[in-house]
Amino acid sequence: CGCDEMFPTIHSCRYPLNGQPSFALPDHGEVWSLPWRVVEKDANGCTLSVQGKLLPYRVERKLEIHPHSARLTFRYHLQNLSDEPLNWMWAAHPQFHALGQTIIRLPEHVNEVINVRSGELFGLEGTRLNWPVAFTQRGETYRLDIVRPVEARQGRKVYIAPDVQVSSARLEDLNSGTWLEMRWQTCQLPYLGIWVDEGLYAARPVVALEPTNGYFDSLEFAYDLGRASSLPGGASANWDLEVELGTS
Repeated sequence: CGCDEMFPTIHSCRYPLNGQPSFALPDHGEVWSLPWRVVEKDANGCTLSVQGKLLPYRVERKLEIHPHSARLTFRYHLQNLSDEPLNWMWAAHPQFHALGQTIIRLPEHVNEVINVRSGELFGLEGTRLNWPVAFTQRGETYRLDIVRPVEARQGRKVYIAPDVQVSSARLEDLNSGTWLEMRWQTCQLPYLGIWVDEGLYAARPVVALEPTNGYFDSLEFAYDLGRASSLPGGASANWDLEVELGTS
């Protein structure tokens, strides 16, 4: 149901310049809405490139298909095209269609998440919730790891606590036993957000596993927390993301 590249922010915000807000950045950042150029391609994948409009940068994304397994690797390369530092964050935003019995699997050491979307269900952003069974504002138990039908007409966004690192997350269909797992390196992407849309915006129930280098959705906010990245002038950065399909 769509796979957006969130860069250099997730939410709309002001670009942080020397600690002071400057010009506006759009919702979802800008590269998701820009045309990408095909740099090269072959039977096992392709490389795409996009150049920023609001900021001087270039992002390359190489997709590698592993022919003897159900794996796809995304390799990213970011180049700062200016002499000034580039403040940035990137997040994956693949909205996977959640079938009737989709469950979100996180590593066993995760027992708490942080609500980053204010609302009646879980209260203000920053509220800590038990994982996978939380309590709503009314004191009712609520399964965070289950994706409900679109009739629920709601959405939620949580982050793993920033001091708890995870390097993988999985979606599993309990009816068929099929699963999709995403993996990354915590030294490159130290945070994980999870977006679930149960008919709030999407026509079908979707869930997005969102590894990222920023905490949380606004670059301006993450910068103020010291949880965004800054790339020196002329420097580059790299990160990888792997997706694999399987059956239990």
